[in-house]
Amino acid sequence: MICTTAYILQAGICLVVDVKELENIKLWATYVNPYFRIFGECFLGMIVAGYIDKIKKNNGREKWWLAAALLSISTILLLKNMIHTSFLSAWAWAIPSACLLAAFYSDAGKAAEILHAKPFQVIGNISFELYMTHAFVYEGLPIAVGMINNNMKKWLVSHAGTRFIITATLSFLVAWIVNMILKAVNRKIVLI
Repeated sequence: MICTTAYILQAGICLVVDVKELENIKLWATYVNPYFRIFGECFLGMIVAGYIDKIKKNNGREKWWLAAALLSISTILLLKNMIHTSFLSAWAWAIPSACLLAAFYSDAGKAAEILHAKPFQVIGNISFELYMTHAFVYEGLPIAVGMINNNMKKWLVSHAGTRFIITATLSFLVAWIVNMILKAVNRKIVLI
C-alpha cells in the first residue's frame, strides 16, 4: 500500500510539473526526490526481495523476466522519444528494474555466477547509497565545475560520455563513503 500510494503521489506530481511546466523543480520533484525514492522504489525493491524465494523456485523463467525487462525498457525509450513527460523519467524505470532483478535471481547459470563475484557484491552492498546519491552527483558536478571555470562546465555538459564516466566514478566513491559513515553510526547506536 505504501509503495502504491507513493507511486500515485509521484504520478500526480509529474502531471502537475508537466502541465505547469515547472522546469526549475522538475528534476527534484519527479526523479531525485528522496521521499519517492524511499517509499516508492526502495519499497518496490523490498517487495521483490520478499518474493525472491518464490522467484528462485520458478527456475527457468529468467528468459521471461528478461524479455519483460527488455520490452519495458524498449517501450519507455520509444515513448520518451515521442512524448516528453516526467512520467517516463521517474518511476516508470522501476518496472524494468524489478524484472531484471527477478531475471538475475531466477538464473542459476553464468549470469548468477558473475553476479556473485566480489566486485558485484561490493556494488550490491552500496547499492542503496548509490541509488540515493548518483543523481545528485550527476547534476552537481557541472555546478561545482562551473564555480571554478564556466568553460569547463560547458565542455562537461556537452560531452555526456565523459561526464557519465566521471560521475559514475564519483558516485561509487560517494556511495562507498556514505555506506562507511552509516555503518559507523550504526555501530555507535548499537553500542549505546
